[in-house]
Amino acid sequence: VLALMSEFKEVEKPIKTYAVGFNEPWDELKDAKRVSEEFNTDHNEIIVESDVLQHYPEFIWHMDTPKTNISPQYYIAKLAKKSVTVTLTGLGGDELFAGYRRHKYYYHQKTFSALIPKFFGRHFFSAISKLALSNYWKRGLL
Repeated sequence: VLALMSEFKEVEKPIKTYAVGFNEPWDELKDAKRVSEEFNTDHNEIIVESDVLQHYPEFIWHMDTPKTNISPQYYIAKLAKKSVTVTLTGLGGDELFAGYRRHKYYYHQKTFSALIPKFFGRHFFSAISKLALSNYWKRGLL
């Protein structure tokens, strides 16, 4: 989203970017900072150290549809509201553009499935996918 937005000539000021972290291994703050530096943005971060679950009633009140990834959206919106009215988000981009490691298995599925009879192939790739996903789940990568 940021790369495409930065191509518009009408954007004269540095683009404002926002990121949230929770002091967890899965934080994406380093990646967000690296991207903001690449595109020379006005980067803003917030690190949430409170018990996120205690804020769920407030999250749900402000969201259209309660979701499992509700807290990062809420904190980013709260931070962004201090300086902007409208934001563009990349939420869902990982799923849409195969941004998770588990997607590398799906990329090759079409090629390999042509070599395996359909009946066997359907069960084979289902088993491989479940195995890969369970492995990532056990290692905390999902």
